Amino acid sequence: MDKLHLQTFRLNVSVNVGSLNQKKGKALTTALKPFFSSGVVRSDNGAVILSEESTRKFVLVTAQQITYGQDDLSSGVDFEKMQQILNAVAEALLVEGATPSSVQIVANMQSDLSTMAQSLSFLSIDSSGLSGLSGVGLRFLFKRESAAWEMKIEPYIRDDSAWFIEAICGNADPVDISEVSKAAKVAYDVFEVEWSAFAARLLKGVGNLERREEA
Repeated sequence: MDKLHLQTFRLNVSVNVGSLNQKKGKALTTALKPFFSSGVVRSDNGAVILSEESTRKFVLVTAQQITYGQDDLSSGVDFEKMQQILNAVAEALLVEGATPSSVQIVANMQSDLSTMAQSLSFLSIDSSGLSGLSGVGLRFLFKRESAAWEMKIEPYIRDDSAWFIEAICGNADPVDISEVSKAAKVAYDVFEVEWSAFAARLLKGVGNLERREEA
C-alpha cells in the first residue's frame, strides 16, 4: 500500500460577471499577464482560460464562475498568490461583494491488490442479491459550522490498482471575493492533515484484511 498523493485542487467562486465580451477579455488578460506566461485560450462559448504550463496552474473565467485550479500539488497551494490572482480578476471585471465558493480536492492511493475486490469488504451485510456488483464506494458527510462538506473514497474505475479520494467543501456563507482564499485554505488543511490520514488508515486496514483472507 502506497501513501496518499494529492493530485488536483479547484476553487470555484460563483459570481455573475455577464457575457465575456472582447473588452472584458482584454481586461482579464492584461490583469493576469503577470501571473501566467503560457498564453491565453479563448473558447467558443466565451470562457477565458489562462494557464501556466510549468506549474500546471490555471484560471478559468465564465459568465457565472471563476475557477482557480492546480494539477500539480507537489509543492502545495500558494493561497496568497491565489488570492492575488482572484483580486486581479475581480478588479478587471468590477466584481465586488459576498459570493459563494467551493473547494474540490482529488487524491489517489496506489495498492498492490485489486481495489475493486478490497472495496467489497466495506459492506457488512450480504450483497449476493446484487448481481454484477464489482465495487463499493464510501461517502462521508461532515457538518462544519453552516457548511456541508463531503469526502468520497472508492476504487479508481480506470485503474484497479488505485483508490480515488475526493473532497468537496462548500462555503455556505458567502464571503467577499477578497477573502475566499482563507476559507479555501481551511478546507485544504483539513483534507491534507485530517482526512488524508483517515483515508490512509482506512485503506491500509482494508488491504490488510484482504491479505489475511487470501492467506
